[in-house]
Amino acid sequence: MNRSIHQLLPSARMGDAITQYALELQKIIRLKGWDSRLFAPDGEIGKELLKTVQSQKTLPESLASTDLLIYHYSIASPATDVYRHALCRKMICYHNITPAVFFLPFSDSHAFLARQGREELKQLIPITDLATAVSHFNANELMDMGFKSVEVIPLIIPSDYRNTKPDSAILNEMNDGKKNILFVGRMAPNKRFEDLLQVFYYFHAGNSSSRLILAGPVEIEKYHVQVKDWIQKLELTEHVLITGRIILPKLIAHYQTAHAFLCLSEHEGFCLPLLEAMAYSIPVFALERAGVPETLEKTGVLIKKLDHALIAELLRTVLDQPELIREIVENQKKRLEKFNQTVLSARLSHCLNIVFGQPD
Repeated sequence: MNRSIHQLLPSARMGDAITQYALELQKIIRLKGWDSRLFAPDGEIGKELLKTVQSQKTLPESLASTDLLIYHYSIASPATDVYRHALCRKMICYHNITPAVFFLPFSDSHAFLARQGREELKQLIPITDLATAVSHFNANELMDMGFKSVEVIPLIIPSDYRNTKPDSAILNEMNDGKKNILFVGRMAPNKRFEDLLQVFYYFHAGNSSSRLILAGPVEIEKYHVQVKDWIQKLELTEHVLITGRIILPKLIAHYQTAHAFLCLSEHEGFCLPLLEAMAYSIPVFALERAGVPETLEKTGVLIKKLDHALIAELLRTVLDQPELIREIVENQKKRLEKFNQTVLSARLSHCLNIVFGQPD
């Protein structure tokens, strides 16, 4: 039977983890011989993806009852109504919703969308044929909401990372003898940039030849202003680089020149940059919160207590021991073997068999 398996996203942007994941799934689905297209709301499709992602307005007319619609859920979105009214089989892929409490001091609108997103997600339980999540941490949230028999389909590093050359100008700029401490992620309050800056303040005090690189798009301007204010008060203006949204060659160059990856986020459903750092042989230091311990699974350096001075000392101690770094990196590479196209294809096939009532 000819079937189509389409994907619906709340937004589509190059460099966005959900978009990259959807593109990887699309490749696998097409290799299986099915038609597969991506859809998102008007105004939420990046210019570079206008030929790849279609307006969700065109989706209903192309669906049949035997087709499957996979909805990547991460926030309240106009895409939810399209999913709700689609006359086909339906599957949720949950990427987690940042709790509203993190947004309250900086953006009422973001807090509202986070709260609304969780409420709308509960309403989709009776019309969803299968719920999936990118981590067990996320799957547990779905089950707590009332979804049954949630399956896990993990994130992987997008294949275009392997085929992209790093930006040579950034390679030259960052290879200047300084210790580069890197964090990659949206500039959002749950990522705790204030803690990253405090740790770097202590680290830099003991190693003046160092810099902190904060790579990723600004999500809330009020928080961005606050971050810049913290940098100024800590007298780190000359030693902290905020890149904003950057293209892949520049991001890869930052990975290739980093000496440590530091994540002090209080809420992550998965945290794909942890895998990316592993892939570029960077020792990962991460706060043991939310979905981070599952992603790392006893690799890297898990930090149990948020103590800025002690974390800075830990960074210094590890980075001064090449043998210890090699051991950490080797363990991370073993963990990375659990996240690849083969695993992704197998997990997706298992879920499709459940939806379509076929044995594995």
